Amino acid sequence: MLAGLYKRYLGRFIFRKLNVVIGLTLLAVFISLGLLTYNKFYQLLERREVELLNTNTEKLELNLLDIVDRFKRETISIYKDTVVGQTVETNQYFLPGNIPSEGNEQQKLLEKRYFSTVLSLMLSRNPKADAFLFYRVQDQKLFLQSGPKQLQVDDSFNLPLFFSSFPQNYENPYLGQAGGLFQPTANAEETLIYFANPVFDLKSIRPDQVYGYYLMILDMKSLSDAVLAKQDTKSMLTIKHQGKLLFESDPQGERDKDSKGSSPYIEHTISLKQSGLEITGSKSKSDIQAKLGDIAVYIILILGFSWVICFVAIYSIQNIIVKRLKLMTRHFKKVQINPFTEPIQVQGEDEINDLMIGFNRMTSELQQFINRVYVADIQKRDAEFTAMKMQVHPHFLYNTLESLRMQAVIGDQNLLAEKLYRLGILFRWMLRTADDVIPIQEELQYTEYFLDLLMLGKSNRIAIQVESELDLSHCHMLKFSFQPIIENAIQHGELEKQEQPVIALHIARQADVLVIELSNNGQPINKEARKQLQEKLEHPDYLPQEHLGLKNLHERIKNYCGSEYGLFLAPVRENHDFGVVIKLPFEMLKGVSGR
Repeated sequence: MLAGLYKRYLGRFIFRKLNVVIGLTLLAVFISLGLLTYNKFYQLLERREVELLNTNTEKLELNLLDIVDRFKRETISIYKDTVVGQTVETNQYFLPGNIPSEGNEQQKLLEKRYFSTVLSLMLSRNPKADAFLFYRVQDQKLFLQSGPKQLQVDDSFNLPLFFSSFPQNYENPYLGQAGGLFQPTANAEETLIYFANPVFDLKSIRPDQVYGYYLMILDMKSLSDAVLAKQDTKSMLTIKHQGKLLFESDPQGERDKDSKGSSPYIEHTISLKQSGLEITGSKSKSDIQAKLGDIAVYIILILGFSWVICFVAIYSIQNIIVKRLKLMTRHFKKVQINPFTEPIQVQGEDEINDLMIGFNRMTSELQQFINRVYVADIQKRDAEFTAMKMQVHPHFLYNTLESLRMQAVIGDQNLLAEKLYRLGILFRWMLRTADDVIPIQEELQYTEYFLDLLMLGKSNRIAIQVESELDLSHCHMLKFSFQPIIENAIQHGELEKQEQPVIALHIARQADVLVIELSNNGQPINKEARKQLQEKLEHPDYLPQEHLGLKNLHERIKNYCGSEYGLFLAPVRENHDFGVVIKLPFEMLKGVSGR
């Protein structure tokens, strides 16, 4: 279907093809310009977003550094500060000797008020914290003071197992997700993490003995607002502690990579080496691209309008040229009908004007050639008459051969009589000019006669082996094509010196080409000689001293069938050291009987 449309609307019209090519080229150029412009705008916008992302991520870094410092100061206060009205530090309430007994309710009440006061002071000094809590290992007692969010500990949570996984040193705060420690709140999006340190007795002979833990609870969702705008769903925040994920603003795992494996986000990562924290802020590239939607529309409209204007201008210029070419075409048709038509009227002073002048000159010369052709035709007829007279002379040769054959028969020399008979048949066939194209079966038959006469008087006879699946009586080739190849094999390949000399023919059809491969088991030819022989065959103006028969056959086939056909060297095959391939048009020669 496409081929039909092409043939109907473009095949015969070169300027239509040119318009299509120019139009597509301009379209490709404008698309490239549009992509470059779009990419430049995107880079500018991306650079601005990167700077904003870096600024906000650094803000979060400062907030987290401030929180860590405040947590460390609160940790120190456990061992140094005392509450008004108390004479001991907070860490002393974790020691076994200071824990209220089971039945001492008054002491328990005082202890509860004390921890409530301490935790309230901590909350007041740390507005970014959501809660503080103490956990005492001895009696598994937990004291909690929460901010406005009113966090409540889940009673089903396994506190001993939870705190047993904590480290037992105070070099750096220990961070983690609060997980199921607290009961669910109304805000399902909040993510609670904790900063934790163990509680020791620094005055003891075993200062590394852990008596409890001190925790500060933070909602990372509120802290992430420093980086992410609420309406910006394409940006993300990730916080890790020592390689472990603490917080990710994309808990559903929507941070996928594209099909090429690259990340669809711009990122900025900051590491807090002292606390082991790593903050990564991300901005979706698709969100940036969405902001370029209006710019992309304007780019498409401007470039599209420019493309249409260029195409119309080119078409208008070509239309003027086409009109003048059509005028020339009409004049060509007139000259085709009547070579003695008046010259075309020259218009303009450009290349088409030169073409018109040249055509008028050619027409004038054509008229002169037509006047001379009658003389050439008479000369041709004289040459044909001379050739007809020369055809009488071979009859003398035929009669002489027939007389010799009869003398051999009378003298009872049957072998000689048979050879003379075949020689006569071969001469008649060679001198018969009616048919240039003959069936391959006929060529093989007379090739056998030729080889039989060539081997006369020789003991080591050459065999011909033919292999083909085609009906050779319906496949045609140029007459007397095998003879020069066989002579070349005997002369240069020293075929008679072989123990069992063989010339093998393989005949097959490849698409619309008839391929005839002739190979022999004579002397091999080296690579350099093969290369030189192929160059001699392909060189149009070279007449070699050797292999002249092959060269003449090659040129004969090319002149008769076309430059893509001819004689080529065949690849070396097992038991056959040299070969050639004849390529002929299958359909053109099929059924032709004379030319």
